[in-house]
Amino acid sequence: MAGGTGTRLWPLSRKQLPKQFLKIFDDQSLLQKTVANVERLIPKEDIFIMANAERTEMAQKQLPDHPLANFLVEPEARDNGPAIALASAMLNHRSPGCTMAILWSDHLVRKPEKFSSVLQAAFDTVDEHPEYLISIGIKPTRPAIEFGYIRVGHEFNTNTTEPVYTVDQFVEKPDLKTAEQYVSDWKYLWNTGYKVYRAQHMLNLFAKHQPVFYATLQQLAAAIGTANETSSVKLHFGNLERRDIERLITEKEDKILVIPADLGWSDIGAWNTVHEVLAEQNGHHLVIKGNHIGINDENCLVFGSNKLIATVGLKNIIIVETEDAILVAHKDAAQDVKAITDQLKEQGKHLYL
Repeated sequence: MAGGTGTRLWPLSRKQLPKQFLKIFDDQSLLQKTVANVERLIPKEDIFIMANAERTEMAQKQLPDHPLANFLVEPEARDNGPAIALASAMLNHRSPGCTMAILWSDHLVRKPEKFSSVLQAAFDTVDEHPEYLISIGIKPTRPAIEFGYIRVGHEFNTNTTEPVYTVDQFVEKPDLKTAEQYVSDWKYLWNTGYKVYRAQHMLNLFAKHQPVFYATLQQLAAAIGTANETSSVKLHFGNLERRDIERLITEKEDKILVIPADLGWSDIGAWNTVHEVLAEQNGHHLVIKGNHIGINDENCLVFGSNKLIATVGLKNIIIVETEDAILVAHKDAAQDVKAITDQLKEQGKHLYL
């Protein structure tokens, strides 16, 4: 899935170049890294990229060797529930009975070998138990309030190389006090949003839990592969409820399993996460990219380009400089950067979006 906007990484992430296409950590974008990780296990012809038309063009430029037929165009942004429904219908039409994995192009996975092992275990579990959805969860390393959580149940008997557990509950983003409790309790995992399942099974779950949604989805699916596919998919997709897959399906479904994993995983959702990753990578709490002079600064991220950025006595501060904008934020407020983009929209300052 490569259709996100990445507003919390403003001003670097923009409408013309969202975060999944940025080369933040090295010479590969997050999208390129994700595809490279998946290619360790899955042949290129079985890897599909979904985004809107504009971002599909960006993805094709970054993945020039990828089959053009494997770029699936999402007609408009309607949250990830309709996108997953459309992808499931399209791949089920192309390969009836297929197993598919939903992965996000703006995540960072620093343990690709483990990622391959966990993904293979998820595929094997679906082959053995096709009536289940498989999630992948991460053991929390801090009380994150920006993630959803999965409460783990009992171990599920499978013949896989990775342990598999039942899911007791999907939990929405908690407050800080609740998140602190989750970190100390081994039964709670971060919800990566990764899902592995039979494509037809996902369509059946929409029929079971969202009959109104499914009626429209059926009309959409019937047009796939016909001469009217583009226009019909666009029409019916716009009538699907704008909602995420957790609320549409997973919070309502009982037969869901989870594989806990240490993938060196980060959801690059905000600048504080970028700082954490780069600080670990560089082995120092002060992370500098660009032209900078600093005196007595502590635990800061300075992400600049050509302008000289001079700082004195800063602590827990993020500074991001681009050609036309500068962001200065406290690390603890990094999640609120999205509010800036909301204000820019309200004020009609679209050149900065």
